[in-house]
Amino acid sequence: EKIHDLERRAELQSLKREGILLQLDSLKEAQQQHRTLPSSNASSPSISTHRNRLSTIVDSQTSEQDDSAPLHPRQQSTNLNEKLARVVVARYSYEPLRFSPNDHPEIELPLKQGEYYVIYGNIDEDGFYDGRDLEGRYGLVPSNLIELVKNPNDLSESTKHSIQKLMASKRPSDERIPQNREAMFSFDSDAFLMNSSTSIPKTRTSSNSNTSDITNSDLSYGKHIPYPINLHIDKFMNNSVLISWDHPSSSNVQIIGYQVILDQVLYTTIHGNERTRVLIENINFTEKLHRISIRTITQLGLSRDQYCTLLFTNSKDLSYMPSDLRVDRISQTTAVASWWPASNDIIHALFVNDKEVQTFKAGIYRFKLTGLLPNTNNKVSITAKPSIATSPQQHLTISMDFRTTSFGIYI
Repeated sequence: EKIHDLERRAELQSLKREGILLQLDSLKEAQQQHRTLPSSNASSPSISTHRNRLSTIVDSQTSEQDDSAPLHPRQQSTNLNEKLARVVVARYSYEPLRFSPNDHPEIELPLKQGEYYVIYGNIDEDGFYDGRDLEGRYGLVPSNLIELVKNPNDLSESTKHSIQKLMASKRPSDERIPQNREAMFSFDSDAFLMNSSTSIPKTRTSSNSNTSDITNSDLSYGKHIPYPINLHIDKFMNNSVLISWDHPSSSNVQIIGYQVILDQVLYTTIHGNERTRVLIENINFTEKLHRISIRTITQLGLSRDQYCTLLFTNSKDLSYMPSDLRVDRISQTTAVASWWPASNDIIHALFVNDKEVQTFKAGIYRFKLTGLLPNTNNKVSITAKPSIATSPQQHLTISMDFRTTSFGIYI
């Protein structure tokens, strides 16, 4: 027994050492603050390294800047409403994920030749502007690949409308852009600016994580983002678990990294080229249930937690019962039921008023109920059907009551 205990402690120390080395590599990357401009076509005209006087779009959110008191690139105000907003056109097409010479191409804005972009403030010492495309996406814009639009009034009506709509929409300062732009996108902050108000769990301070505090508006879930698969627990220890998962089975987008979520709180983030294995420490097993979820991080957004998640207690007591059952969008005759699975390999059966309506394959956790009667009480239940035999004491069903609305009312 002593030998087994020593082997377990040795493995734990080895995993801790691996985590420390990963954090050290991330810190070394963070110290490399300078970026490199991508190369342009050799026959292109040279770009002056001095800041141009650019045409300004002036509205209630912008104002002329006093050139007699220029801001140092690292001392710029983070309130973008106090900066100049200028329209530029891309002279070249540029895909940062393929052609960027920098370590974090995901923070750069892709460009398409001939399309228009809005940039803010002064050029930084590396030659980049803060900018966004006409769809509202943010990123760094390399100065040597763009050209000033000297008279924005000459643009087409549709383009001017898009720019005006962009200016009138939620302002950058309202979206609480972090002061350090690297903190806006880098793995050190786990914040990827995505134009969304989707509620994201808060960051947890962890010895395994090099993350810093983020704001909810910095992240968003994307549509059709490939999600990790085969999440499982490799080993239980006294107050720790070793988990692992596999990369998405198929993906047409670059996987930037993964976020590990413990009990709705961000535990740590790993890069896409690292081992998909994490030691989660300091777990209180006296609490009944804990949930782990893994998100894919891509330039298009995050995968949803429900598609790679696992509910557990300890090595002796596994849980298969779904949780967090909700009924939303209730009308006179319809409602939408959604729930969280205990594991992504479990199928579920849906019951309405104790009658089985449908059985869902693994991966479906949302269903629209139809054919209900107005202004009546109903009961919806979700029952897990694990592939292995369970004890009679094992709870497999979660239920809740709801009432449909009267005519003319929608919840």
